[in-house]
Amino acid sequence: MKAHMVDELNKSAVESFFLDNYSKFRNKAAIQFNILEELCLSYKFYQHIKYIKHPNNYIRNWVSRKLVNYLDNPGNNDKIDKIIRKKAECLLILYSTQANDAFEIYKGWDSWKLELHKRICKYIKDVRLIDLDILDTYAVEDVSMICSSLRDKLDNLSENFEWTFWIETNLDYSDEFETLMDNLLQCQACCPLCNEPCQLSSGSHEKHYCGSLHRVPAVHGRRNPMTRVMSIDQCTIGVRDDLVFHVKWKEYRFREFYKAGVEFENWKILADDAVESKYWQWFTCQFESALLNRYQYLPNEDLDYWRNYSQREVLLSLKEQFDLISP
Repeated sequence: MKAHMVDELNKSAVESFFLDNYSKFRNKAAIQFNILEELCLSYKFYQHIKYIKHPNNYIRNWVSRKLVNYLDNPGNNDKIDKIIRKKAECLLILYSTQANDAFEIYKGWDSWKLELHKRICKYIKDVRLIDLDILDTYAVEDVSMICSSLRDKLDNLSENFEWTFWIETNLDYSDEFETLMDNLLQCQACCPLCNEPCQLSSGSHEKHYCGSLHRVPAVHGRRNPMTRVMSIDQCTIGVRDDLVFHVKWKEYRFREFYKAGVEFENWKILADDAVESKYWQWFTCQFESALLNRYQYLPNEDLDYWRNYSQREVLLSLKEQFDLISP
């Protein structure tokens, strides 16, 4: 039972965390918005860069830290305590009922005891929840009395189990967490120009797609190789306005994005999604000097159009963009 309950508790702890924070973690887009909101309010350049370069790893680590904080909260531990107690009671009832059914099948007292012992010890291993010798005090025919007695003892059994469980058990919810994160992150491909993650489900699409979320390429280290001026044309804007980009000193039109290499062939970028990304425009202006130093850019004069965005304005714009993402 203990091994089974550890699995159940790990699952319950992670599920409880995600359910209690559903608005933040309901899908990849919601998680990304909350990460960027936090980064925006903290003005941390290098944390932004970590997210830009390795978005999927950053998302996993960020959510993992939130989970640890959640489980460290005493109020949440009380909630999980109640979950484990309820599950222990349900399992004990289940096992006593199964033993009752086994008596009807095996038609004998010794077989009944053997089956009950086997079913319970399969889960409790070295921990005994009940002394099987007490079963000898009942008549062979009165199976219902035995099951009733087991149910009467559930409170005491559950309390003893819960007490030993918490002393002897070290929880490891990493497998459950990774499974749920895989379901949330889905496809983990990133745009080869701006490194924005695909927003579609794994295995459900021929072309990767992230709607209007494409970033200003400069934040991912892109520049014009001839002029060394930072690239600021968002991918979808480039398609809409028929602009060009450069890969390995060669020039390509955004509308022929797929011609730039194998990694570009698997992406779908639409002019219809060309919503101005105020967040990444704001970031590029706020950290212009840091970007110029990091990537040895020359400044782009067109940044002047973006310098007046307020923090509130860019967060509202970002939220609207994430809400536009198709499932």
